[in-house]
Amino acid sequence: ILTDRNRAVLADPVYEAAVLERVPLGRIGAPRDCAGVALLLCRGEGAYINGAEIAVDGGLRL
Repeated sequence: ILTDRNRAVLADPVYEAAVLERVPLGRIGAPRDCAGVALLLCRGEGAYINGAEIAVDGGLRL
């Protein structure tokens, strides 16, 4: 996820390309990509989700 913490390293085109090779979705995630999971966990539809690890990483862990 592109945040202030990793923006400088991802500005290096060689490093960014190396990261993108590993991400099946083919792009660096944005903070908004986390919003859907956060909303699910905060709403009634996610009320029975408990102790789960949900990867929001474009498929990097696959």
